[in-house]
Amino acid sequence: NKILDVVNKYSVPITIMFEACEYIAFKKYDYELREDLKYSPMEMIKNQIREAYSLGHDVQLHIHPQFVNMRYENGKFVLEDPKRRIEDFSTEEVTEILKKGIEAVKEVTEDNKKVKVLRLSNMPWDEAPHSILPIMEKLGFKAHSLATTSHRNNTPLNYWRINNSRILEIPIYSQKIKISGYFTLKRLFILGYM
Repeated sequence: NKILDVVNKYSVPITIMFEACEYIAFKKYDYELREDLKYSPMEMIKNQIREAYSLGHDVQLHIHPQFVNMRYENGKFVLEDPKRRIEDFSTEEVTEILKKGIEAVKEVTEDNKKVKVLRLSNMPWDEAPHSILPIMEKLGFKAHSLATTSHRNNTPLNYWRINNSRILEIPIYSQKIKISGYFTLKRLFILGYM
């Protein structure tokens, strides 16, 4: 809400990378969560995304593979495998996960919009895995956005085509820095915590 307050105040449209697997789990366990929390996380997320979308902000797809098939037990969500990556699934499973994500975006935006950008998580902060590119192309994706730097020296635009596919990698951070710049105290703390 704080981010939306700022961007709306200055009329700056943003792209929200909507985490679909979490939303799908919240929807599946909506009754239990309402009982335990006395509110619905699914409804809160849906209402916030719909409001942002109605104000002109973009909504695209974010997938945390470790959230696929998570269960709600004894007041907590349980992950089957916290280290699960998208490459751990078969081609058919990846296709189904992405299709469900696309449908979730369409549901929360109440629009049959084309979902064109994907952010996969639980992997290095790098371009989309090459094994996933044919699936992304088949489902109509145009870009992936997770890399933290433009490490392609031959591209002045700071984005690039991944492995000669039609998919662009649009980094979330494109400033070139020395490798030592990655090892900040904050990053080391987060890595240690993880």
